[in-house]
Amino acid sequence: PVDWREVSPTAEGRQWWDAGSVRRTREGTLSVLSRFTPETDPEARPLGSLYVMQIDCDQKLYRDQQVNGLPRWGAQWEAAGQDALISSVIDAVCSADLA
Repeated sequence: PVDWREVSPTAEGRQWWDAGSVRRTREGTLSVLSRFTPETDPEARPLGSLYVMQIDCDQKLYRDQQVNGLPRWGAQWEAAGQDALISSVIDAVCSADLA
């Protein structure tokens, strides 16, 4: 079942992650469905954009493997940097109880 959990919004927008979608990959990273809605974009999709993120909890890195259902082949690992929404999602997903 879908279990959307919102992280603290920022001036950039709002972001949620689906606790029901968190899975451990063969590589030992985590995969999660997330949703982002920009705060300042009146043309944004009503539900925002959907991402399938892969997260490396040990190194605090992420990569978007799908955006709105479209695969991103060869997506590179990235640090969240100053993006508080991505940092919050990484922290929340990596501390989630996967039992």
